[in-house]
Amino acid sequence: AYEKTAEDDFKGNFISLVSRDGPEKEMADLIENHWNKLSDDKDYIQHVNKDPNKFKLRRLEIGLGETMPTTHELTDHLDFLRSDHARFWYSNETDYQMSLRGLLFTDTGPYRGAMQSCYHRECDSKRMKNKGQFASYEFLAQTVQTVIDTVTDLTGGQC
Repeated sequence: AYEKTAEDDFKGNFISLVSRDGPEKEMADLIENHWNKLSDDKDYIQHVNKDPNKFKLRRLEIGLGETMPTTHELTDHLDFLRSDHARFWYSNETDYQMSLRGLLFTDTGPYRGAMQSCYHRECDSKRMKNKGQFASYEFLAQTVQTVIDTVTDLTGGQC
C-alpha cells in the first residue's frame, strides 16, 4: 500500500481497507469488487461521480489470525488496533475467547496533512468556521455506495 501511495505522490485520493490475512479475506474481496464495479456503473457515473477511477482502494492485510495473538504480535500491529474494528477481532473474556469479522475503512487522515494535528480536536470540523480542505463528497459517495452494495450482496437483498 505504501509503494502505491508513494507512486501517486502521496495524494489523499484513496481509502484504505485494513483486514487480517485470513478471517476477513472473503469480505475484503467483496468490498474491493464492489468498489471497482462502480467504474462501470453508468448510472453512478452519470448521477454521482463522473470519474470513479479518481479514487483508489488500498488494501492492507495484517498478519493476524482468528486466535488471540501474543502480546509481541499485537505490539507489531498497534497502529491498526486502536480503532473500533479491533474490538471485534479479539474478545478475551474469562470463560471464552471469540473472534468476529471486522474491517477498517480509513482515509488515513490522522496520519497525514492537517489532520495530524486536528484529528478529534476542535479544528476537525467545518462547523467551527475552520478553513482547510476537508472531505470530498464524491469520495464519500463512492465509499458509502460500496458499503451499501456490499451489505446488499451479503444479505441477498435487492435495491
